[in-house]
Amino acid sequence: FKLDNNPTPLTVVDFHVYLWDVLRWFEDKIEGSFNTEVEDKLIKGAWALKVNRGPDMLPRHTYRIVVVADSRFQDTGNYWRDRYMTESPVVQQAWQDYAEKENKVLSEIPTNYKGTRGEKTNNFWRVFDIGWKYVNEYFPVFSQEGFEADDIAGAIYRISRDGGPDSIAKKRQIFLSTIDRDWSQLVDEDHKIYFANTRHCFPNEKIQERLAGNQGVIDHTKHKMGFDLDHPKNLADWKVLHGDLGDNLPPGS
Repeated sequence: FKLDNNPTPLTVVDFHVYLWDVLRWFEDKIEGSFNTEVEDKLIKGAWALKVNRGPDMLPRHTYRIVVVADSRFQDTGNYWRDRYMTESPVVQQAWQDYAEKENKVLSEIPTNYKGTRGEKTNNFWRVFDIGWKYVNEYFPVFSQEGFEADDIAGAIYRISRDGGPDSIAKKRQIFLSTIDRDWSQLVDEDHKIYFANTRHCFPNEKIQERLAGNQGVIDHTKHKMGFDLDHPKNLADWKVLHGDLGDNLPPGS
């Protein structure tokens, strides 16, 4: 892999993924060791170091950085996908089929989008507030009520894909800086878009590469999910068939 310096590469930061990393560091290393004011400064410093570094599997370099973030509907606390699931007869049938297969009572299953996620802690919101203030002060930040960071990353992909021959967005390398493998379906070496995995691999993991192009996504998907892809974009087709229970989506939904 060769870093292309002209134009400067773009790093797309997944705000909530970075948030969880800063939160784990704070709770493991810092919490309770200093007064509140000092701890807050350390949290802000951690955000600054992490975001400004750019993808840490690549050389230190000048990167253009944009931050993308989830933003739930205020009235439901969920996203457009939840409204779609509730209204879609296809999804409702998928839940009925899932309940029958698992021998469960449908009314006792949480069927909302991301319906198995737990409540956020006070520490989560403390790290969130400090990080949100910081990134909005120094970087372009994109969020829209009812949409997830995934959706905005998809929009960035389309801007790159559909740009004219003189489009700077089309010419840039784009690094999707996240742990969320849903983003990996946006990887496309023809458009210089790569998956920059924020998680360091464990020593015994079979696949160690953290910067993934087309083949890296194909290999990881085969290893972790058993899916045979011919291109990262086809990951969505497999998830339609097999579901994604991490987001509380049954097979066929």
